[in-house]
Amino acid sequence: MKQKIARLPLISEVLNSEIIDSQETLLNILKARGINVTQATLSRDLRKINATKIALPSGGFRYKVFPSPAEISRPDVDKYASSHLNNSNQVNQDILSFAISNNLVVIKTRNGCAGALAYDIDMLGIPEIIGTIPGTDTLLAVIDENLSREQIIRLLMELIPDAITNEATISHSQNRRRR
Repeated sequence: MKQKIARLPLISEVLNSEIIDSQETLLNILKARGINVTQATLSRDLRKINATKIALPSGGFRYKVFPSPAEISRPDVDKYASSHLNNSNQVNQDILSFAISNNLVVIKTRNGCAGALAYDIDMLGIPEIIGTIPGTDTLLAVIDENLSREQIIRLLMELIPDAITNEATISHSQNRRRR
């Protein structure tokens, strides 16, 4: 237990100060610092510290440690939103398209970006957004069923204004028919 208590802050420090693209690389860095763990233990540690693999703007991936929802107070959430979601350059490059079907919003992103975007949206604690489910390049957001399509679009425009310039950027699910 003492080893774990000492190991978790070190892993966080390494991930926040260096670009680590794989667990193998991280294992080697930890080994060089005198910490020997298995890949399975490292994987559990990464989950414990809320580390997520994210896409880099230049291509490739890296691990990043995000604060857990319990660690962020409401004023911090607002600051988090303004510094992450409203960073329009990166977010707008990551979002490729939207589709709305009733109370479901499907957001297509660049490969590897859906998880970080889902996390950012969830951290906002917006009551109208029940939750998000990320894949690698697709994010499903479940919206309160009492909101109209127009209200959903307005909500999305508030969250990511530059990514949704108007309703024309949002796919209409009813226009897609299976053949």
